[in-house]
Amino acid sequence: MSACQVRPPRMPIALAAVIFSALVGPSATFGQANKSAETKQAGAVERKSEEPKDAARRASDEAREADTGATGGSLGDEAREADEATVPSLDQMLAVALDHHPEIRAAEARLAAVRAELDRTRLDVVRQITAFRERWRADVTRLHTAQQELLLVEHMYRAREGGRERVLDANKKVALLKAKLSEFEAELPFLLGRMPNELPRAVDSSKQQASRADLVAQAGQVVQLTLAAYRDGRGDAERVYAWSRRLLDAELALGEEQSDEAHAVEAHHARMKTLVELAKTMFQTGQVGQEDVLAANYYLGEAELLLPGAKEE
Repeated sequence: MSACQVRPPRMPIALAAVIFSALVGPSATFGQANKSAETKQAGAVERKSEEPKDAARRASDEAREADTGATGGSLGDEAREADEATVPSLDQMLAVALDHHPEIRAAEARLAAVRAELDRTRLDVVRQITAFRERWRADVTRLHTAQQELLLVEHMYRAREGGRERVLDANKKVALLKAKLSEFEAELPFLLGRMPNELPRAVDSSKQQASRADLVAQAGQVVQLTLAAYRDGRGDAERVYAWSRRLLDAELALGEEQSDEAHAVEAHHARMKTLVELAKTMFQTGQVGQEDVLAANYYLGEAELLLPGAKEE
């Protein structure tokens, strides 16, 4: 190069860089933005394509879990049912054992034998006590009859219508019957299985029966005497009725059966019927007044009301 040639001035490097960036920068930035948008769009498309797969995968997992749970529950129920079928219940085991165990059956057989022996013993005791009571009651009735006979014999002896031997025989009969009743009282505690001092009421009851029998005998004697005196014109109808009613009360207290009560009422009715006939006869002969006839009819009507048939009506 010649000296006269003029070189153009050089541009500073910094300025050149500024100019280059100004020219190239907008296009580069636009390219990067386009690339970023394309990347986002591709990611969205990829996510959309993966969503059905994820949903199917989750549905498959849930179905698998459901199948596993159902299979496990079914197996558990089947296992429990198998255990229940294999092992019987406690109630079943106890029922079979109580019905078929040999020791229990042997004990039941022994118990049945003991019960049979107990029933036989009870029947035997019932038979003994029933027979004992019937004998005792029969002797009480015999004593009652013997005492009435004694009173009648004594009355006849005082009236000089009988001998002293009959009075002695009647007294002896009454004494024997009383001694026999004492034997019954002594035997009663042992028959009932109690000590004698444990039966005061039974002994007292027997003594009361004997006392009632004495009252019946005494009232019966007075009735016969008052009726005989009325027949002889030495009494009145009311006195006969009063002692007949006392005799009835004593017989009702002594009687233990319904038939005894009926017999006592019928006997009182018969006495009042006899009184009416006597009153009518004596009124016709002038021995008594009309008031005796009316009173005797009243007493008879009252006795008829006491009869068992009249009470039922």
